[in-house]
Amino acid sequence: YKWHRAGLQVAIFALIATALIFSAMYIKDNREGFTLTSWKTNSPEKTLRGFLTAYHTITQSDLDYYKQMDGPKKSPEFEESQKSYETNTQKFQQYLCDKSYQAFYGTRLSYLRAMKAYTDNYLVEVTDIKITKQGEDKKENTISYYYEIQMKQTNKSTNEVKTTSKGGSLTV
Repeated sequence: YKWHRAGLQVAIFALIATALIFSAMYIKDNREGFTLTSWKTNSPEKTLRGFLTAYHTITQSDLDYYKQMDGPKKSPEFEESQKSYETNTQKFQQYLCDKSYQAFYGTRLSYLRAMKAYTDNYLVEVTDIKITKQGEDKKENTISYYYEIQMKQTNKSTNEVKTTSKGGSLTV
């Protein structure tokens, strides 16, 4: 059972990470497709920057949270882990419309995003985000952006620091 659950979590994480990072993500206001976020500020770029930073930054607190959520589901700590899930997932709510938040909540991304960092024992700090407007579709009322995130990964055991980057396209 545990192997099956771990394999399922890895598969879900890989699918979602691929969708978030390497494919076009749609950030629309419930018109079509999967709605990742809505703009609750006057600046789509500020909201996009905030979401990407919150999502990709992995602190010790995130690793502790992942460990707690990955524990046994039939234990006295289960109720506590559910409360922790609520609290840790709410930090993303400010970037998401209601429908997207429910989908984000249901996929358990708030802790699955830390899976690789937990497994490989490293912390992640977002050091830079570059956002470039690619185009605008007035008919669909959307703007396409390209983003590139620079991150610093610090191995907790060796203190080795590695710089990584990820990029993708988004339609807002």
